[in-house]
Amino acid sequence: MLGAVMRQRCALLLRGINLGARNRLGMADLRRVVKELGHDDAITYLQSGNVVVTADATQVGELLEEALRRELGLSVRVFVRTAQELQRVVAANPFPSRVSATKLLHVAFLDEAPDPVALERVGLRHGDDRIALGERELYLDYTVNVHQSPLSQPLNRLKVPMTMRNWATVTAVTKLADS
Repeated sequence: MLGAVMRQRCALLLRGINLGARNRLGMADLRRVVKELGHDDAITYLQSGNVVVTADATQVGELLEEALRRELGLSVRVFVRTAQELQRVVAANPFPSRVSATKLLHVAFLDEAPDPVALERVGLRHGDDRIALGERELYLDYTVNVHQSPLSQPLNRLKVPMTMRNWATVTAVTKLADS
């Protein structure tokens, strides 16, 4: 069928909301905006901007970005992953021995694959903390504390938009997208 829209379960991962006083967004407001876009099945998870919907994954991110700007005056980047892509992210975890450290193992979601040369320049190990390259993700293994990690500065030098989620959130959102 020509022109048919492919709707599938996907996660919308908002970047940088509810971190301190900046980009405050209540989940009720987020659900309302998402539902106004026609996604009555929207489920939010935590206060960090995780929404699972059935949608056209190629358009929903941009549509939500526009709606948040128009309705709430927020300029927020939205990263989209289908349920299948999230399953791949979980299955491809290069640090399987660290899955019980759900607050220290993170995934940085990117719009596109990071440049391997830039990543090599940044380095894949900083102290005991490690980075591993996924398809459109970086896996980050912190040993003590995300906020005190020597990885922060090197990640900023990549100069690519990203949003991070800890392993507990990644697996929970994956389960929601699978349901």
